[in-house]
Amino acid sequence: MKTYNRNFMAVINSLVVAIILTFSSCKKGDSGPAGPAGINGTNGTNGITIISSTLSVSTWTWNNGNKWREVQLTNLSLTQNVIDKGSIMIYEDLGGIFTPLPSSLSYPGNPTFLTSFYFSTNFLTIYYSASDFNDYGNMTKTFKIVIIPPAIRKPNVDYSDYDEAKDAYNIFE
Repeated sequence: MKTYNRNFMAVINSLVVAIILTFSSCKKGDSGPAGPAGINGTNGTNGITIISSTLSVSTWTWNNGNKWREVQLTNLSLTQNVIDKGSIMIYEDLGGIFTPLPSSLSYPGNPTFLTSFYFSTNFLTIYYSASDFNDYGNMTKTFKIVIIPPAIRKPNVDYSDYDEAKDAYNIFE
């Protein structure tokens, strides 16, 4: 029992000494001279931004020639430079998991639904179709669209993984 009391008293004494030193050891005095200048950082590129948005689509246009439903988005920053050297990613929300397009979804006894996209300068079209080419009407689908200009594109990012792309570019939802 004496060993326990000695260890306990040693801990208490150490704490008392630490508290006394913490509150009595330093006093505010005059500031010292300024330190040397730091190294200049790298300048960023003006006017370059990542475009990231969430889009929920419930009204689609039936394209009878292609047998699919589509929605066209315009006024995007899809320049030829972004198309040639940047990244354009679209992820579909499939039950809380964002899956890169193209994607397909199958239910037993039903046709498979394919969702994909195509783009050109300043427009992007998302479409879905059924494997039996029938029109099943409008479906509400949610997408995340991410457009990354070539000047800031990172080569070692797995763009098929939305969470990795989101973390690599600090995309806030």
